[in-house]
Amino acid sequence: MFIKAVVLKLQQDVGETLAKELMQVFIVETNKLVTQLIKAQQQNNIDDVILISHSLKSSARTYGAEILADLCEKIELEGKNNNDLTLLFSQLGDTCEQTLKSAIIFT
Repeated sequence: MFIKAVVLKLQQDVGETLAKELMQVFIVETNKLVTQLIKAQQQNNIDDVILISHSLKSSARTYGAEILADLCEKIELEGKNNNDLTLLFSQLGDTCEQTLKSAIIFT
């Protein structure tokens, strides 16, 4: 679920201890953002869907969580085009869960 080279680069740049702490922050913040994203979708708040999916995409890419980042990018783009997001949101829970399980390895 993570590009190992990105995680290794983070460890080299900031040190292993800080990289572990940052990954823990990523886990907590990702949970919060996904919860907010689902709530925004349930409330048909497309502006928040676009904003939150963009934030989550950027964060995921920073840490090398490309599958989650790609899904969030699709949500963002489809939201901007006012397309149906049902299928993409049906994938969000599992994708997030798998990503966060993988992230624990690096903490």
